[in-house]
Parts: sequence; C-alpha cells; structure tokens
Amino acid sequence: MEFTQTEFDIMVRQLLCDDAVSFEMLCQIADKTLSHRVALWCRQDDCLRGRGYEEDLMQEIHLRLMKTTVSHFLLQSEGVNNDPQGFRGWLITVAKNLKRDFSDRICLRDFKTREKERNAAYDHGYCDGRRNYRTKSDAEHFAEVWEGR
Repeated sequence: MEFTQTEFDIMVRQLLCDDAVSFEMLCQIADKTLSHRVALWCRQDDCLRGRGYEEDLMQEIHLRLMKTTVSHFLLQSEGVNNDPQGFRGWLITVAKNLKRDFSDRICLRDFKTREKERNAAYDHGYCDGRRNYRTKSDAEHFAEVWEGR
C-alpha cells in the first residue's frame, strides 16, 4: 500500500510546524511504504530470517526518520521539498541502509556468541586444538564441574 498526496502534505505540515512535532503521519507513511518490504527483507536475510526482527527494524527506521526527515529531505536549499515520489525513494533507501546495518550487527553479535561458546568448549576440554568437538556424557560433565576442572 502506498501513501497519498494528502497524507504526505499532512506529514510535511506536521514536521515543519513550530509547535510540538508530531511524527504520527510520518510513521504511518513509513509503515504503509515499508512494512511489507521489511518483512520480505527479513525473510531473505540469513541472520534475520525467522527470528522476529521485523518490528525491531521498523522501530529503528521510525527513529531514523524522526531524526533526519526534516534536515535530510524536506529542507533543501531551494525551499521545502514537496515531492512525494522522491520521498518514497528516499524512504526506501534509508530503510535499505538501516536493514543492512541492522543485519550486520545481528550477524556480528551471533558470531561473537558462537566464538565464546567454542572457546569455552575448548577451555573445558570439549574439543581439541583443531576445534573438533567430542561429546561428553552429562555424568562426565557433572563430575568435571564438581571436581573443579
């Protein structure tokens, strides 16, 4: 679903108003434009697939848009940028960049967690120097922990 010219005009008025800024229309436009794309991007990404990160990513997109829409899109040297199609393209670009950064952070965090687990397994004798894992029974593991190895 796409946003309408009227919705875009309301958003511009809200964001450029001197009163307390309302981000409601901005977030509605972002949801209409990006929700299905974000869901698709998360399904296609190995680090994000099936882990429920769609809502987290949309929240990051909302926050970035709240911080940057006025300064990076609406206010241009020629005046106010009133191009809804240009805004749509800018929205998608911002979202793609955030998705890439978000995925990189999740992948790096997962990698570091796996490395810690591997190192702990190595330190406790669950694998040899070549990282070949050998299994231990629960009784062997409990005995080693109990003896303080």
